Amino acid sequence: MLIKMAKNKHRRQTELCVSTLKDLFLQTILEDKKYSTFLKSVNFAKQNAVKIDNETLLEYFVDDLIHRKYAEFINILEEIIIHDPIKQIKKIMMRTVYQLLVTKSEREEILLKILVNKLGDPEVEVANFAITLLKELQTAHMPMSSVITKNIEVFLQTPKLNSNGLYYSVVYLSQMELVNSKDFIESELKLLIDLFNKFQTDEDEKYFKHLTLIVKTINKICLYASDKVNYYFINILIIV
Repeated sequence: MLIKMAKNKHRRQTELCVSTLKDLFLQTILEDKKYSTFLKSVNFAKQNAVKIDNETLLEYFVDDLIHRKYAEFINILEEIIIHDPIKQIKKIMMRTVYQLLVTKSEREEILLKILVNKLGDPEVEVANFAITLLKELQTAHMPMSSVITKNIEVFLQTPKLNSNGLYYSVVYLSQMELVNSKDFIESELKLLIDLFNKFQTDEDEKYFKHLTLIVKTINKICLYASDKVNYYFINILIIV
């Protein structure tokens, strides 16, 4: 009933339903585990010689229901974030996505993609808010740093990505908290060097701001990881 009501075109009703659904999922329904469909759970159990009794089947049924309804809820949030013309509504829904992502692991890949995609929002305020939420996410879950960088890399490969998407991705990368991790430093440097090579081929200097930010960020990383950066550069230059 609440999910159906959340699809209503009346913004105030939708906002109230979304808030209620968020609290229900985070505080009551979702456990600290990954959910799956009924058939996938049964097949996994068979492959691993897990005994399947009526109680187990009921658990798989409930997990399937939660899995599908949570996906439906996330889809509602994404539709509002993409299509609603009011910036404040978009930001409320983006904050909800962040709260889901930072609290539970279920559907985290999709939730993270939703936030990263908003770096390309035509409204500067919304794109900047996406940066704010991604920075908060990294601070709350530092082990996700490399995953966030990878999502930015995938986003930058979007066909016909708009100018906001390019610029605010670079802005976010320049503001990421540095992590003393080989995977993070290497992936961050490689992405920045790839972007530098991409932007510096343009002759009309429209990417000057991008290039300046990229060089400053590379310098910041070099200072941060000065004891290891030569090793990272050697490996990256071999790749590129």
